[in-house]
Amino acid sequence: AKPPKPAKQKQFSTCPVSRLPMAAGPETSMLQSLTQGVWFDESVRLVRFHWATRDGHQSDLPTLFLDDYTVLSEVRDLRSLVEGDHCVAPVNILHTLFGWFDRFLFELASWEALPLRLHHHFIILDTVFDVTADGPVTNSGRPVRVAEYSDSFPNAWRRICPGFEFPRGLYRTGLRQVLANAQDVLTEPAKMHAPLLRDYVPHLLTGAAPRGLFVVQYEQWTAEDRRRIRDRARALVGAPSHPTYRIFTSNCEHFTWSVKGGDARWVSPQVSYHGWNTLRFSIQLLSLACLVAIALQTPALAQSAAAQAASPPGCTPLSVNTADLLSASPAHAPSLSAWIPLCEVCYHVLATLPVVFQLVAQLTRTTIHLTLRREALGVSFHYLIVKECLRGCLVGALTVPTLALTPRFVGATGRLNLACAVTLTAFGNANLLFNVAHQAFVRVMLASGAGVPVPIFEDTRHAFT
Repeated sequence: AKPPKPAKQKQFSTCPVSRLPMAAGPETSMLQSLTQGVWFDESVRLVRFHWATRDGHQSDLPTLFLDDYTVLSEVRDLRSLVEGDHCVAPVNILHTLFGWFDRFLFELASWEALPLRLHHHFIILDTVFDVTADGPVTNSGRPVRVAEYSDSFPNAWRRICPGFEFPRGLYRTGLRQVLANAQDVLTEPAKMHAPLLRDYVPHLLTGAAPRGLFVVQYEQWTAEDRRRIRDRARALVGAPSHPTYRIFTSNCEHFTWSVKGGDARWVSPQVSYHGWNTLRFSIQLLSLACLVAIALQTPALAQSAAAQAASPPGCTPLSVNTADLLSASPAHAPSLSAWIPLCEVCYHVLATLPVVFQLVAQLTRTTIHLTLRREALGVSFHYLIVKECLRGCLVGALTVPTLALTPRFVGATGRLNLACAVTLTAFGNANLLFNVAHQAFVRVMLASGAGVPVPIFEDTRHAFT
């Protein structure tokens, strides 16, 4: 008998994984999927692009509220609003007084171009069945109402002079009663009531689609949850007593967050947001003293003022070059070389660093909040995370170099007023510019019919678990 032949050892190919012949199976699909996409490192890759459109009732491209957690969608069809919805609109102290001004503010909100991010919150009490000439109505034909903590100048005047119009009511009511009513209005400037939803869709008057009205996205809300929220809101509206309105401790935002389900809280993210922005703005105000010190120590400002005083009326003096003045007046060089750099360092500590810290804090908070809700948000997660990362990069690229060059600009030109204005508004203007540019890009892409490309990323460490 012939001895058995030794078993041949398997030969492993060194060709790429994508060229290996493999049988069909889960392992095969896994390896094939790993060879696709654009890799950024050993685990994160760009899988594909999702082309977002606006085919539904609400935009497929949401936005973040100023708490960097709450996801908002702009309402495109009022019939998508149901009872219990939490809606957000721009604050308007002249609400319903001038229709053109209402439409203007809502248009700014739609473009995310409000100079101050002040928003009003309310709860929808009825499901919108249809939209008629009189506004949104229920299935029984009744006007849709909302629950809110608010008031306006016309309502405030009616509270001061009940039953009378301005200005005749001032004389008919009596000065003593007017002063007493005015004191009540100042003590409680807003009240809990249930006005019509029509007041918050001013574009209906022109026949256009609603703009600037947003609804909060809740991924796990059921119809029963919404009914409970509606019932809580109605109970507060109809209660004989409710918390007195206070702009910092008991406002419309406190009310809407308090009637939610298990995570209900008596909070107002806008208060903390504007509190931190006020702190940054106050610190930047201190930096203006450094610019004043630089301007006073730089001969350009004094020389320019002297030339302006010596020039004949109607004549503009020539600009002054600081370097030429220093070379002509070497006695000033030691003091300038000693104090101007110190003033520049103090300026950057008070003006530039607060902006950097705020950018880092906002981006970090946004990343954490969105990552925790990645599965629930789906495509919205990828869209928002890319948008906010671009915001951090572009706003930082516009703001930080501008602030970094401001002290040198003052020393070279002596234009102190312009430098102070740039210091206080650079961060806000950069954010506003980013919002408008982003909205313009989105609207152009949607109008073209192609849609907005949303990059979809994948972390392979968790993709096949």
